[in-house]
Amino acid sequence: MFLHPEAKRIIEKWGNLKTKDYLFPYFRGTKSDIERKEIKDKLARNLNRNLHVIGKELGLQMNLNMNLARHSFATRLLIDGTPTAHISDALGHSSGAVTAHYLKTLPDAQYKRIGESLLEFK
Repeated sequence: MFLHPEAKRIIEKWGNLKTKDYLFPYFRGTKSDIERKEIKDKLARNLNRNLHVIGKELGLQMNLNMNLARHSFATRLLIDGTPTAHISDALGHSSGAVTAHYLKTLPDAQYKRIGESLLEFK
């Protein structure tokens, strides 16, 4: 499986490869799915709170959060011609139907490009 060099660098810097349970320490020592879900939800809230601040500082008109990032990632892959099955795999979805939820619409510029390409006769 491909792992981007920047992802490798982050893992080497922040991860702990000495144990086999989790790469990052957040879930170590947890005994139940309920405990892990509570920790995951807390991490997500903190991350989204920080992303919201970053989005405001960048002057974005929308509330920046992880859900928006996942949708944008999936849409960008689709626009770039990535097969839906690959997008589904990259997002860790259990089925293509779940991925279809992320791929609702293409931007207007993409429809324009597709429409114009239909009339290009070479």
